[in-house]
Amino acid sequence: MAKSIYQKLKILYLLKILWEETDDSHSLSMEEIIRKLGAFGIEAERKSIYDDLAMLEEFGYDICKERDGRTTGYSLSNRDFSVGELKLLVDAVQSSRFLTKKRSEELSGKLEKLLSRHEASLLKRQVQVAGRVKMMNENIFINIDVIYSAIASDRAISFEYLEWDMNRRLVLRKDGKKERISPWALVWDNEFYYLVAFDPERNGLRHYRVDKMRSICVLEESREGRPVFEESEAETYVEQRFSMFAGEKSVVVAECGHKNLGPFIDRFGEDISIRRTGERYRLRFHVAVTDVFFGWIAGLGEDVKLIEPREVREDMAMFAAGLLKRHAKKNVRAVVFDLGNVLVDFRYDAYMKEIGFDEETAQFFRANIILSKLWQQMDRGVITMGEACERMVSDYPDYAGSIRLFFEKIEGIIKPFEDSEGLVKELRNAGYEVYILSNYPDELYEMHRDSFAFLKDVNGAVISAYEKTAKPDEEMYRILLTRYGLNAWECVFLDDRNDNIEAAESLGIRGIIVNHREEAFRSLFRYLAVCGKYGEPAGFGEGN
Repeated sequence: MAKSIYQKLKILYLLKILWEETDDSHSLSMEEIIRKLGAFGIEAERKSIYDDLAMLEEFGYDICKERDGRTTGYSLSNRDFSVGELKLLVDAVQSSRFLTKKRSEELSGKLEKLLSRHEASLLKRQVQVAGRVKMMNENIFINIDVIYSAIASDRAISFEYLEWDMNRRLVLRKDGKKERISPWALVWDNEFYYLVAFDPERNGLRHYRVDKMRSICVLEESREGRPVFEESEAETYVEQRFSMFAGEKSVVVAECGHKNLGPFIDRFGEDISIRRTGERYRLRFHVAVTDVFFGWIAGLGEDVKLIEPREVREDMAMFAAGLLKRHAKKNVRAVVFDLGNVLVDFRYDAYMKEIGFDEETAQFFRANIILSKLWQQMDRGVITMGEACERMVSDYPDYAGSIRLFFEKIEGIIKPFEDSEGLVKELRNAGYEVYILSNYPDELYEMHRDSFAFLKDVNGAVISAYEKTAKPDEEMYRILLTRYGLNAWECVFLDDRNDNIEAAESLGIRGIIVNHREEAFRSLFRYLAVCGKYGEPAGFGEGN
């Protein structure tokens, strides 16, 4: 190249020198600039360089002049990216599992050129990301370009698809047979590019990891499946296939300590409400309740507890029980039942009508007799029914006659459910032990025990009045476990009161609330199918 040509490039070389050699902390004197231009074969005088610096400023470059004694230094300032911004970009490139190691180094090198050589040295660092595996496919950018080209030209594509084998090698799927699909969108999810495409053979959308695609060819045939794609947004499609947010979302309430507050906020962001209760936090958020969600919760450890809804708690327990069965092989040994509203019908409303009480009287009795402390004392065996009756008469003399009539005919307030005997027999035949754990006045229990046919098939019973304690006191549950040699994790307990279930679970006993009997028993049989020796639900477990 002729010398005159070099001279015409003087202003560009001047910009190159300032770009590479100067920054806010480093400048060049006029003598140094002249010497560096000379290294490129360019002769320059001070006046011409002053003119060039003025032209660069006029064009928009921020040329700084700083005097140090008798010497003036010149530097280029206010670049498009600050050092801090480029550090973030380099860290993102280095930590991305989507980029190969070679490609990460290439991109980091290009980012370094946006700074002076002095500042670029600050970017030469390898961010450490635990467990991050870099991809090996060097053709990823070519794949993306080809796919975008096919989408822009409305063409189908063919390609080979790779999958992992047991030796941790990527091998051709379908023995190398090419896939022929219609590409519709590229989606970035969980640090990978996915192609959402229409598969004419399956007549539906499919997704493919772009880094596992090889030998992509754009075909002459036009794309298919536009109506199918337009009915399903690409991001939603991918999310529903492998995200913990897949499917219809529910409102879930959880409780955690301070150490796990951050992970919940990170995961759910603004879609979470937080209320502090002492040293704990009550969290409400929307999430699709899937095994992936349960796995995430389990990974947070014992500090986290799902609170509501009840069915989500039960499903979480079933998920955990399945893990326990597969890894620890601890199976359910015993099914423990409460009596009232579980195996026997506490038929309060029907009983009140049978003895001639109107609705107002029935409501009064429910609030002041059934739910009274005196009734609780009967459950605990502290007082007899006769004593309770007379004390209630003393407390409510206007209802004296009704109270005595209520106790005189009290045997009719409870009757066994017709299916209880069959349920207990089915569980015993399946190899489970069956126990009763119930709050019950002893005199009333003696009236009923002969009419409860299922009692002949149970392995044992703990009745509160005989033990002088009652649920939800821990002592009731400990008596059951100790007397019959049971471990808490071997038991599943059904009761119609939340406080009794919570007390059982605090000791490690699996609890199932009985709000609706058939639903509760279906939950029991599902649970036994997962972590018991029951196998597939049958009989009553199918909702009979």
